Amino acid sequence: MSVIADGGTFADASIPSAIRHTAKDMHHFTWFVTPHTSGDNLCRTAAGSRPGESWADTVYSFIYGRVLNKIGELARGEEITPTHCRDSTFGIYATAEEGEPIYGQDATWADDSAWPIVAPTPLDLLNKASRLCSLVLSQYMSHGMKPNLGRNKTALMFVLRGKGAVQAVKSAFKNGQASLHLSDLDIDVPTTSQYKHLGGIIDHKTQMAAEARQRLAIATQAFDKGQTLLYLNSTIPLKVRAALLQTTVTATFHNLALWIPEGPSWQLLSNGYARLVKKLLSKQFPGDVYFKLPAAAAYIITGCIPLEILARKARLSLLVSMCKAGPAALSASLQTEQSWFTVLRQDLQWLVGEDHGKSEAELRKPPKTSAEEQLLDYFYGPCTNGLVSNFTYKRKQQAARGCVAHVVDVSRRRGPWAPTSSRHMEGELSTALWYREATAQLADGNTGTRIDLQNTCETLQHAPLPLEHIGCLPRYRPPALVAGAGGRKRSTISILPFHSNKIKGLRRR
Repeated sequence: MSVIADGGTFADASIPSAIRHTAKDMHHFTWFVTPHTSGDNLCRTAAGSRPGESWADTVYSFIYGRVLNKIGELARGEEITPTHCRDSTFGIYATAEEGEPIYGQDATWADDSAWPIVAPTPLDLLNKASRLCSLVLSQYMSHGMKPNLGRNKTALMFVLRGKGAVQAVKSAFKNGQASLHLSDLDIDVPTTSQYKHLGGIIDHKTQMAAEARQRLAIATQAFDKGQTLLYLNSTIPLKVRAALLQTTVTATFHNLALWIPEGPSWQLLSNGYARLVKKLLSKQFPGDVYFKLPAAAAYIITGCIPLEILARKARLSLLVSMCKAGPAALSASLQTEQSWFTVLRQDLQWLVGEDHGKSEAELRKPPKTSAEEQLLDYFYGPCTNGLVSNFTYKRKQQAARGCVAHVVDVSRRRGPWAPTSSRHMEGELSTALWYREATAQLADGNTGTRIDLQNTCETLQHAPLPLEHIGCLPRYRPPALVAGAGGRKRSTISILPFHSNKIKGLRRR
């Protein structure tokens, strides 16, 4: 009570008395109504703030920040928090041991906090975890807070590797329960294999499989809610439906910047997003054609951006945010871990373009300014240009596919033929016809209607030549768009009618 009588935590933090007394006058004996009642009665508050105001959050964040600083000070004094190196000059190109040492700290958002710790042996790790839990809980209770020790609220997540892991578990968990007993506080802290932090699931092996399943479940639920009215409504143009999907469904894929684009969990997430994009074409490509449609073709037809490009953009955006206001402890941890920085180096190499020809050794030369400042000046324009140029090639393929479809449609018309003696044009048109037959389902969405190739090849000698579309044919690369289905034998049978030897045979007829 002496702290409260002397002015409370505001006075302890040397806040001017004018501000403290203004806060008292504003929130002492104030009247308000709540929307959860009829409004006939007034409510009165004797202390604190009215419900729904941001003043309570401001006061809590101030007090909670002081508690976290006290916990960090005690943890550093007992050498519980890890120490990593950070080199602000080289940035993401620095190695794990370069730079000045930085103490680790908590990761906090509002009232949700997490503390990372490391140790050389399994027994040391459990001892550090036990002591850190005692520090955190005791500081909370000393400031009048009551920690929630319920399930999925407060938990200890750890991984024991190396020699002595079994003996450490037996010594720390003697009662056989999945909880760590704190003898000084007489409290049991439960353990868990995964934990939901800020909407994302973190598993103890950092495989991200649970996070991928959760993201796909949320995205699928968002798609199912609007598929009848929006996404599968054929009266709405495909371009509009694809834009709606990227606005509502793609937006549910949070934390893309944390992903490393490799491994089974990333493939699970990427393939799941591709299936959602393909669903937009389920009515345009009915039957087996829909299941044989490759993911790349679905991205090209719909105009949606692949998840790989979205993740790359998110990583670069997070890097800019870290350069602006990121804590030093986060950069030090990522520099020690190195895998995320390795992916970022590849992203920056893509950002500057391959024409620059700079190797990683050249990029590691000491710059005149810090890497963070250079990145902030250089990022925004080239990132947009790189995303556009990376997507332009796919759109050109889509346009070339339409040109080939036009050539085939003209060649199948009946009527008076305009004779020509251009053997070169005849060869290009016949080649385009075979390309069109191999990708008939991808070009115009028909259900596999086969073309009389022999008769059409004979009539090509007298077909009117759409000269304005011939220039698009060299850009069209159908082998990259044709996907096999099933085993090797089935794929061989499916492409046998389109073999080049058979083309020569039909031409000789």
